[in-house]
Amino acid sequence: MKLKLTLFILCFQLVIAKAQTWCPAGATWYYSDVWPGVNGYSKYNYTTDTLINSVNCKKIAHYREGFSWSGGYYSNFVTPFYTYEQNGVAYLYNNLYGNNTFDTLFDMNAQIGDKWRFPLIDTTCADSLYFIQVLNTGTKVINGFNLKWLYVKRGPFDPNYDPNGPYLNYDFDTITERIGGCRYYDIFYSFCYGGTENDPQPCDKIRCYYDSTFGLYSTGISTSCDYYTTSVEEYELSNLNFSIYPNPATEQLNIVFSASTETVATLQIHDIVGRLIELVTIKAGESYNYNTSSLPRSVYSVSLYIDDKLAENKKLVLIK
Repeated sequence: MKLKLTLFILCFQLVIAKAQTWCPAGATWYYSDVWPGVNGYSKYNYTTDTLINSVNCKKIAHYREGFSWSGGYYSNFVTPFYTYEQNGVAYLYNNLYGNNTFDTLFDMNAQIGDKWRFPLIDTTCADSLYFIQVLNTGTKVINGFNLKWLYVKRGPFDPNYDPNGPYLNYDFDTITERIGGCRYYDIFYSFCYGGTENDPQPCDKIRCYYDSTFGLYSTGISTSCDYYTTSVEEYELSNLNFSIYPNPATEQLNIVFSASTETVATLQIHDIVGRLIELVTIKAGESYNYNTSSLPRSVYSVSLYIDDKLAENKKLVLIK
């Protein structure tokens, strides 16, 4: 009898250790803020329960902190998120454009080849283009928990783009049970495919995850969960004029740089994931014309460096 009781307790503890829960007590996520000219992090934590459309949801607060080349130090709370889980599927409340619906955040029951609609976009957008597709699945042990993972690619998938070209209009992510994957909130479509929508933000990687049962897990991509640096050194020059137009642009970008003295600067254009697109030298008083027709719709960073120091940084939006 004593042996049976001991085996029962061990089995019960094993079941508890393997039980997976989305957003349990104490659930907290830290993500790196991925944006040209920004060095910071975002913290998400489960705060309370609330009803939305008669569904019991969990409210997740969103706090941001870091340093921006253009705006300096920032620290603020932004729009919270609402989520719930049912039968292995996590849902995210979507009220963009008055959608008032729940999107599938991830489906841990999914198998290779399965798809679900990309979360947090306009519900009138075509499901055939805006989706997440499972490429592979497996399991791994983290903090003693046996967790399922999904390796996925995410859109939009624009048939007008060459998938073998230098600019991919999709990226990849590993979604891990309980922990999740990339954050999906950085989507700002103004129209559906065929209009002038912007591409999604890059895959913002998770730094740390914690909940009261699971404990703390760090992915190791940052020295700490809430680390950021203010080491960007800006160059000060009187009467500096740096402008780009038109913005938003379609096929041609004009860049104008002038200063009070004869100055040579380096012009750099980076895409939304930080890849260098263009690097040229420009003198004060000169203008530079750049053909953007080969670049996909997205947001870019146009930076002017003088003596290896950042003089000014501007955001460029390309529309087609």
